[in-house]
Amino acid sequence: MSRANEMNDSILHSDARVRARREVASSRAMAPKKPSHASDGKKSAKAQLKEQREQIKHQLGAIETAAGSDGASRTIDNLFDAALGLDLWLVENKKSFPADAVRQKCERLGEIMKQATSGTLNAEEAYWELAGLYIIVHREASKEELKLSKPVFVLPNRLLPALPADDLLSAADVAEALGVDELTEQALTAKILELEAERARAKET
Repeated sequence: MSRANEMNDSILHSDARVRARREVASSRAMAPKKPSHASDGKKSAKAQLKEQREQIKHQLGAIETAAGSDGASRTIDNLFDAALGLDLWLVENKKSFPADAVRQKCERLGEIMKQATSGTLNAEEAYWELAGLYIIVHREASKEELKLSKPVFVLPNRLLPALPADDLLSAADVAEALGVDELTEQALTAKILELEAERARAKET
């Protein structure tokens, strides 16, 4: 399992109602599963990584096809938006996962967003990291017994740029637009919580 998928796996230890079931399945890989063959031990790391990524693409394609049938979800076209969407999902559903795991994952997503706006992001590696997390999020949100909100966007099964091709915003531009001093994970989380509180108040009136 790649380092990115090991990191993604950390958010899957849910609350008490599903922890027992998780313990039974804890030995399984939580990223897209590789078929079991006797020759796996002889495969190079490069071959195993290629196989894993092909399965990620297949699962993303299936999700995109299903979402396209009802047109309810927006297809993401850049990695900044993908990281932001996943961050929002984790914050919204944080009560279902250990606080430390959510914090660590949101910090990493914040790093990806910051690197995307500063032009220092390794887009290919970030894509596969976000794709692995997206598949996990989509799968967990599909389990009715967990009562999680579903992602409102689709991550396509093709490599994406860090930012849209016509997006010239810098990290400072994004920070200014959000009304924060610096584009950090803490600032993004605080802004998200502020917006959620405003939305909750609006519903009450």
